[in-house]
Amino acid sequence: MTSREVEAETAVVVSPSRIASEAGVKILKRGGNAIDAAIATAFALGVVAPGWSGLGGGGFIVAYMSNTQETVAIDYRETAPAHVQKYRLRPDGKVENDANSIGYKAVAVPGTLAGLSLALNDCGTMSLKEILEPTVKYAKNGFRVTCFWHKCVKSNLSGALDKISQFPETARTLTKNGHVYEFGKNMVLRDLGQTFRKIAEVGPHVFYGGEVAGIIATDMAENDGWITKEDLDKYRAAPRRPVVGAYRNYEIVSMPPPSSGASLIQILSILEDFDLKRLGHNSPETIHLMAEAMKLALADRKKYVADPKFVSIPTEKLTSKGYAEKLRREISHDKATPSTHFDILDEGHVGSTAHVSVIDGEGNMVSLTESLECFLGSGVTIPGTGLLMNDEMHDFDLDVRSPNCIKPDKRPLSNMAPTLIMKDGSPYMVLGSAGGQSIIPSIIQVIVNIIDFNMMPQKAIESPRFSCQHGRVYVETRIPENVRRELGRMGHKIIAGGMPVRALEWMSKGRNLYYGGVQVVLLDQDKNKVYGGADPRQDSGAVGY
Repeated sequence: MTSREVEAETAVVVSPSRIASEAGVKILKRGGNAIDAAIATAFALGVVAPGWSGLGGGGFIVAYMSNTQETVAIDYRETAPAHVQKYRLRPDGKVENDANSIGYKAVAVPGTLAGLSLALNDCGTMSLKEILEPTVKYAKNGFRVTCFWHKCVKSNLSGALDKISQFPETARTLTKNGHVYEFGKNMVLRDLGQTFRKIAEVGPHVFYGGEVAGIIATDMAENDGWITKEDLDKYRAAPRRPVVGAYRNYEIVSMPPPSSGASLIQILSILEDFDLKRLGHNSPETIHLMAEAMKLALADRKKYVADPKFVSIPTEKLTSKGYAEKLRREISHDKATPSTHFDILDEGHVGSTAHVSVIDGEGNMVSLTESLECFLGSGVTIPGTGLLMNDEMHDFDLDVRSPNCIKPDKRPLSNMAPTLIMKDGSPYMVLGSAGGQSIIPSIIQVIVNIIDFNMMPQKAIESPRFSCQHGRVYVETRIPENVRRELGRMGHKIIAGGMPVRALEWMSKGRNLYYGGVQVVLLDQDKNKVYGGADPRQDSGAVGY
């Protein structure tokens, strides 16, 4: 076993930080369930991995509760402020000064605290104060800076250094006297710890209607931001009905729009009638078929999927076997669809997201994905609170004809797709991923690796990945050159490595951050074992007992 995987007797928590995963396991050992543990882990991530998620962001959670044998889903995606205005555009159609991704006008109304609090109230067993105890401790006493964090900042991932230099409060909070924290040094986030203490003592209202809300609204007003105290006060997390599909006799349960769970199920349904095992793992034929299925499903997503409060989405059609069969007939076995047909996503963006997977001793399963959007979000830290704010306005489409166009109180389309898998009606697997546009391809490949190619979670995660975006196939350099050549012969435009912008191969053996951060927990009921796998493409840790 590698240092990132774990085999346990009772329960496992996996997240982008071993410290945060340990916080979740501590909650389990104190009698909490998987919901309690996942929420404790998510809150801790907002401190020990503050560039990827936190109170200033939002996300989604899907859970299976063994006592009722029901699945629940909660959408706590950020919303556009009520007084949002049009961005000024440059002649090339891009937003002036990157205002939808950097600064106060990039910030959407955060939903993390509302969503996690709702999940805790509905399905948890412990109090918010108990859940927040490890997080407050990490913020107050500090935590050891990882090599990954240091490299992300130093390499200017998503403009990290630019954001730090542009926003003094962010520099004060996340640097040591103006210098990037070195690997192994202790980082203390006192202001954020104080904010968490207020939440533990008063409850979520302090953030959405009380003292903290007032501080956020005042800072926004002073810096031409759009969020008001009224925006915060009226924000609500939204219970949703999970989307459900099947792949080779396994039940797939995922997050509905504005998440991308429907697209994930659609891709799997298209792939179901192809004998991928016979074609071989990461063979040219297998990658070709998977890439073509991704193109079709992502084109549909671009056409149909957005906030269901604002648009009518044919989710049942998109996830149906009949529609999958129709699309499957459009795929040639040896020829790629012309790339100009599917230039559908925003190029040059590497998403910064965190995923948590948990299975507890009762068979409860939780899949939770959160984000600030880009690494370090908008770059804005609210003075005196330690709150690093999202730049989720970046996820809206600037085209007013798009179903994902900007409107007040609307939630942007998301790549996030927290997912559960059932086997013979029983809990089997929890997974999800970071990685922006690569989230869906990464989750699909890990599912196929485990179900079709009988891999254990860690091997399935560490195997070389590809991502089909913009009509191109991006491949990790560990995929052999002869495979790339054959894909090129089929008509695919192959790009080895990662996105050409800000995606460096930091990790060993050709693993690239661009290809996500998949975290998996698998329950083998025949062996009475729980297996956790953590992705080495980002800081990750699997902890069990």
